[in-house]
Amino acid sequence: MTNQNNLWLDMPNLVLNADNYDHASLNADAIVVGAGIAGASAAYHLAETGMKVWVLDKAENPATAGSGNRQGMLYVKLSPHTPLENELALAGFQYTLQLLKQLTKKGLLEKGKDWDNCGLLQLSYASKRPEYQAMLAEQYPEIMQLVDSQTASELAGISLHSGGLLFPESGWVAPQALTKALLQHSNITFLPNQSVLDVQSVADDLDLPLWQVKTGAQTYQSKIVVLAMASEVCELKVCEHLPMISARGQTTSLKQENPLKMVVSGEGYIAPSIEQNGDCWTTFGATFERHGEVSAPTEREHRENITMLEQNSEKLAANLGLSAIMPKLPETLEGRVALRASAPGSLPIVGPIAQYDEFMARFASIRLDAKRIPDAKVPWEQGLYLSTAHGARGMITAPLAGKMLINMILPRKRIGENINGWRTIRLTEAMYRVLHPNRFYYQQLRSGKSPGEFG
Repeated sequence: MTNQNNLWLDMPNLVLNADNYDHASLNADAIVVGAGIAGASAAYHLAETGMKVWVLDKAENPATAGSGNRQGMLYVKLSPHTPLENELALAGFQYTLQLLKQLTKKGLLEKGKDWDNCGLLQLSYASKRPEYQAMLAEQYPEIMQLVDSQTASELAGISLHSGGLLFPESGWVAPQALTKALLQHSNITFLPNQSVLDVQSVADDLDLPLWQVKTGAQTYQSKIVVLAMASEVCELKVCEHLPMISARGQTTSLKQENPLKMVVSGEGYIAPSIEQNGDCWTTFGATFERHGEVSAPTEREHRENITMLEQNSEKLAANLGLSAIMPKLPETLEGRVALRASAPGSLPIVGPIAQYDEFMARFASIRLDAKRIPDAKVPWEQGLYLSTAHGARGMITAPLAGKMLINMILPRKRIGENINGWRTIRLTEAMYRVLHPNRFYYQQLRSGKSPGEFG
């Protein structure tokens, strides 16, 4: 896959033929740890290849952490000066919409209830460089258009403070619904209340991966393990040297309908109201507190969310009977807190990972000259893969990551697949490279920094 200068970003070759595992007592072909959108996406794509997949999670139900919000935006963050990252984001956007439509066709999701591509407005007032929006609209006219405040207000169904970028095919998705739909695949078994304490390779032959996944009471065995546990991957020894950033986020919901026709995103976001269990809900947010902790929702963060709502549209806030300076907040407000995990550079971590100590030893000469990569074999944790650090944009990045993992795992796949939609986007080697877990080991060698010094 890679040239000499990118050996550290290569992909391991796995031998997964069933005949080679006659001696092993396998619980599944693959075990995925984590039942949020990242784990469910990985499990679904593995299951689609015919693999028997077990999904383990410490919670009683899927999608109870960062993937548990009522609504998530199909939000595409772009810059005129990052073409590779833009293509990756747009590929994820197109692929998520394809997947939603496929699952709807299968009867696993319902449009309008579980998701809707009703459109999304990114308001220009919240952009640090408003002129970038015009540049992006010119670069990607088939995906977005620049609209003024009057047009934006008409499209949204309520007065807005500014115009911005219109994404006609974007919208929102209910993360829990999507996660649960993916896990309904007939080749997937979900095991709740499984706190994974360790994962360990027990392979006798380096070409035949074999892993044990240990919980407090059980040990499970599989050929492949995918870790999709957000920042908790760093609690496992095999991943303890990866840098990870956690941020606390709180959303605010109330049982009330709103007049929005599409998602509005500015300093925060608000989506059209949805019906759940007979009640109509409006959800908006979300706060961002770096290195925050999961605890009860706070009034301070409710007020912060209301402030962002007022910045988007004072009329909409008034329509909901909300003001950031009102003496007493309505008792009907509900908050939800979760941690979002991201990595330095804000791109997810997707792919195979090397044995840290051996990697640092074999590629130590990078410390002296980062351009001279030694002709050394990467010491893989053979059969171990990651899909994590999806941050606040997991609805866009995680499904595509699941697809990309299959291209990394199966010998007949590899790179070069096209993601079709408004534009055809080829999944290039460079896209896999910017997501590769080993990029951080290389950066540690090159910079001399420890994992804790990144980000």
